[in-house]
Amino acid sequence: MKNIKFLIAFTLVLISTVAIAQKSQQDKITNQTNPVFDQMAIDLKLTQEQRTTVQNFWVEKTMTVNEKVKAANTDEEKAEVRKASYKDYFQKLKDNFGQEMMVKMRVWHKENNPKFFAPKKS
Repeated sequence: MKNIKFLIAFTLVLISTVAIAQKSQQDKITNQTNPVFDQMAIDLKLTQEQRTTVQNFWVEKTMTVNEKVKAANTDEEKAEVRKASYKDYFQKLKDNFGQEMMVKMRVWHKENNPKFFAPKKS
């Protein structure tokens, strides 16, 4: 019985640690991108809710890419991961904001955030 209680307690601590680490990573990405998405909201006249939605999609994309790139073995695999993540990101924007706004956001990123489309060093 003591072993079961210990196992349950250990599992809860482990899950909590992973959740805290993931939240910390999300907060770091969000804080780094706040100025970019603030400016996008101003330039494209987005509501606060729209701005938050776009940034949440970006944070989700970034976290997924980071995990998958670590698992990729070759530069080609890493490039494919990034390409697929951008495609998914823009599809989410299109689904939530429509084709016209997605195109505006994509153009805005290219013009105002050159790092956005820059090739990443592995």
